[in-house]
Amino acid sequence: MSASSSSSRADELVQIQYPTGTDAYVNLEQIGGGARATVHKATCVNNDIGFSGLVAIKIIDLEQYTAADLDGLRRETAAMSLHSHPNVLGSLCSFTVDHHLWLVMPYMAAGSLQSIVSSFFPDGMPEPCIAIVLKETLKGLSYLHGLGHLHTDIKAGNILVNHTDNGSSIKLEDSGMSVMIYDSSSIEKSPSSIMRLNDVAGTPYWIAPEVIQDSNTGYSFKSDIWSFGVTALELAHGGPPFSYLPPSKSLMLKMKKRFGISDYDYDEKSEKDFKNNQFSQAFKDMVASCLDQDPSRRPSADHLLQYSFFKNCEGLDLLFNKFFRGLPNVEERFKEPEALSDGTSIQITSGTDTDSAGSSVKTTRINGWKFNESKFELEPELHAESKLML
Repeated sequence: MSASSSSSRADELVQIQYPTGTDAYVNLEQIGGGARATVHKATCVNNDIGFSGLVAIKIIDLEQYTAADLDGLRRETAAMSLHSHPNVLGSLCSFTVDHHLWLVMPYMAAGSLQSIVSSFFPDGMPEPCIAIVLKETLKGLSYLHGLGHLHTDIKAGNILVNHTDNGSSIKLEDSGMSVMIYDSSSIEKSPSSIMRLNDVAGTPYWIAPEVIQDSNTGYSFKSDIWSFGVTALELAHGGPPFSYLPPSKSLMLKMKKRFGISDYDYDEKSEKDFKNNQFSQAFKDMVASCLDQDPSRRPSADHLLQYSFFKNCEGLDLLFNKFFRGLPNVEERFKEPEALSDGTSIQITSGTDTDSAGSSVKTTRINGWKFNESKFELEPELHAESKLML
């Protein structure tokens, strides 16, 4: 089935009135989860209109949320129900059962892009594949920005992939409710927890520098563009840009758990590896424009869609017929959650490996990240005190 017909099929599903009772959802099979919620594949049976189809249900334990977080959860749930775009994951319906919120969403059979990359493209995806995936994601981001809505959490784990007999699609999960719902290694966080990530000693690389440097500035549309550029690097290299962090195994394991990153080779990511992955100038220019330190110089989502890198790329048919052919469904890759259960911030330290007993504990603080165009990677800017300790 072509990409256009798959979009039509998706639009039809959104128009169906989904039932708001548990009896209509059968054959629940867990495919992900964390401390505050579980995610299930299920079959929706609506006998009133003779409809039966697969959905994903996120069952959220409301007792795990504070009053402030519940307000944010309600706002995000309401926003998701209003989204109507083929590249944005909206909710089909939601309802409460005792102290649980059931959020019913389209079932994305292949799961998140992060899980696909870590499992099948550990050294990075081919550039034509990256172009297709990012273009579809950018369409969704452009839609959200057109509504005046910030995403604030763009990364490979929040890009979902679907490929079934009924068609193919790539959807951007909206923030707050996203958090890699199809990945067992994801970290559950509340809708208000984005800013709490700044409490971690190692600044998350996907947060734009202006947000890190000035808490009064806050997020903007251009902050989302920075995150989009980092996502491009994730896909190109097969994982996040941690290659220049201090070589502490415990540090990397903590960062992997804290930020929901799995199966990333943290031992070596040398310059030699980069030379074996040559990218076009169009790709490099696009990423460089997104990762400009000055947010005013970053392009808008609409402007990015006009870049030659996206205007000249192929469509979804090539992606699924060539690059993602034979991709197993997410339930086949599901494993028991390995995420941290309490969702609290972690003090990231170096020099604390179990095989180095007696060593002093040292905190490595990162002020931000800068894009190294020659190496096509982000490099951390270490705090002055950390530089002295290393």
